[in-house]
Amino acid sequence: MIFYGAVRFDSSIWDGGGGRTDLHDIFGLMWAAALRATGASSPEVWLDVGMVGSPEIYSRFMYFDQPYSSALGEEESGPVGRRLAAHTAWIAHVLWEAFQFGPPNVVEPRWWEEPRPRWIAGLEDLVPSSADWIWITRENPNWEYLVAGDNSVSIVRLDRDSREALDQLWAFYRPKPVTFAGHYIFSEHGLVNSVPAELVEKGTEIISRIDGSVGVDDLIIIPIESHCIFIGERTIVALAGQFDANRYNQLRVEWEAANAKQAAVFLADVRWTWSTPVNPARFEELVEAILSEEPGFEWVRAAGPAFERDQGRDLVALWVTPPGLPGGDVHFETAVRKRKVVIQVKSRKKSVGKSDVRDVRDTIERHDADGFFLVAHPGWSNDLFNYCESLARRGIWVDLWGPMHMEQRLRARPYIAQRFADVVRRAE
Repeated sequence: MIFYGAVRFDSSIWDGGGGRTDLHDIFGLMWAAALRATGASSPEVWLDVGMVGSPEIYSRFMYFDQPYSSALGEEESGPVGRRLAAHTAWIAHVLWEAFQFGPPNVVEPRWWEEPRPRWIAGLEDLVPSSADWIWITRENPNWEYLVAGDNSVSIVRLDRDSREALDQLWAFYRPKPVTFAGHYIFSEHGLVNSVPAELVEKGTEIISRIDGSVGVDDLIIIPIESHCIFIGERTIVALAGQFDANRYNQLRVEWEAANAKQAAVFLADVRWTWSTPVNPARFEELVEAILSEEPGFEWVRAAGPAFERDQGRDLVALWVTPPGLPGGDVHFETAVRKRKVVIQVKSRKKSVGKSDVRDVRDTIERHDADGFFLVAHPGWSNDLFNYCESLARRGIWVDLWGPMHMEQRLRARPYIAQRFADVVRRAE
């Protein structure tokens, strides 16, 4: 299941500013920033362009990429939906208070475009496409707004007392970003983002020109997948870009390569504790979530409930160049192609043995597949490993994963581990 959110205002009540562009823009971005600050999600925010084209915004859409970019099982989707809804309900109340946003029959909405706010002057070198800017001043909600002609920069200036109300949203947001390879790296609440240093400097400079001189440490900086939001004393700036977990993982690989020797001496690997016993259904959902983000996977899906008589098939995937068992010429000769892979997920009190796995050749043939992949917890027996190696030598693609292989991927994707704390968690 995939969750998404949307922001769309009624034109019969609130209008102006490019057909409510500012309302869709600011409520959408601040909703996303608040979800990130509370640890609920690091979303990606898209826009639906208005009828006259950019920068007019017809609506904002939100996808909850971290930690929900991978597969959501049926049992997991219910609690996830309720969690996102609860956070959203609380966020909405805070935003309404901060923006002084109320029912139109209580406070009549008003807006005007001229004169334009004085702080807009002098931003031409920082905000692109000045000929196409949209700006507006509003009452209900109360703010002054500017958006770049290409929608890459959004700025809102609030009333003086708005910041105190907004501070509720990031009361538990205390990131301590580090810098590496020209980026600020954020890791908070199990969610990860990276922001280029030059973009942080740009956001800081915009707020300095509006609120007065500030430094990076004076701002609240909240990166989400598609934007970085900077919050000053009265001004909020959102800069568009790509700040998702994929870029974080690229930088992580660069850091590991650059610091391999030092890391071996100074860093201790994160250790994991698995629940005892492991819930088979939840373990299978964890495997599905990890595999759905594995490089080379085009798709992965469950073939049926964990306890269903499923002819030896738990998951089915289309996998491009998956890794094989070490050794043997067949794997290396046939690696570069797409494979339909049958995946079995087995959890036992002790090691998974050969008797726990149906005949692999029959299973592959029955499902018209090209390979077999087994995930075993807490591990596999020697006879099962030897059996799989013998199949690989005969030209059958086969691979095994145990807890160690999954833990390696959870270190790179902590947002998945956050979802499955009932199965595996970081050791204290």
